[in-house]
Amino acid sequence: KDSPPFAWQGWREACEGRFDATGLFEGFVRYETGTPRGSGIIWGDKSPTYIEHLPLLLALYPQASIVHIVRDVRDQCVSLRKAFGKDLRRAAHRWNESVLAARRRAIRNRSRFHEVKYEELLEQPEDQLRGICEFLRLEFSKDMLQLDRPVEPVGDGRASAAILGGNHDKFAQRLTHAEIEAIESLAWEGMATFGYRPQVARGPRQLANFELTTLRLRDGISLALNNAKRRGLSGAIRTLIGHQRVVRG
Repeated sequence: KDSPPFAWQGWREACEGRFDATGLFEGFVRYETGTPRGSGIIWGDKSPTYIEHLPLLLALYPQASIVHIVRDVRDQCVSLRKAFGKDLRRAAHRWNESVLAARRRAIRNRSRFHEVKYEELLEQPEDQLRGICEFLRLEFSKDMLQLDRPVEPVGDGRASAAILGGNHDKFAQRLTHAEIEAIESLAWEGMATFGYRPQVARGPRQLANFELTTLRLRDGISLALNNAKRRGLSGAIRTLIGHQRVVRG
């Protein structure tokens, strides 16, 4: 069944007079999901890039709770390269900085953060989901263990509505010895903090500023080419401009 066409009037009503960034976004979510205020249903949104904007999100939504899902950096790097052509070294560097910043933020706001390891969520879904529900003050239901429909457009989980229990530790077959060493050394502190054991690296290292600048440029080109294949040249340009506005804003 097709969804009804979007009506801005319905979105406006869902905002309930709050037309700042907070009200507009929450109104949009509540309009799209059919969950008005007072319905007893809370809403949530997921994006990996949110980890880089936690102070802003906590300021915009002072009642919000954060569920931080931490994934093995080696598998995450494999996923980012496969889906978007991202450079493994920059991905490892960003993972390390992001998860450590999130951990520091969580320590200062313990009542608002709940950390979950991705691998444990896959292997022990019921136990982990019960913990998440307890944190969010929600009633757990067995229905949570099965998605209504696929939600991932890219990666190994695309087109699947089931929990892929074995969808981790794939880096050993997909990365070379040198690639694993590079990732582990660049994400050394974050891996130690979250209990991931290096297999190859013997210590930490950092990327120089000129390396980061070069890799960022390379990632930007890869992202643009990837978007051009999926959305055409004009769509790729609009996406890139919009992404830059969000990052700079």
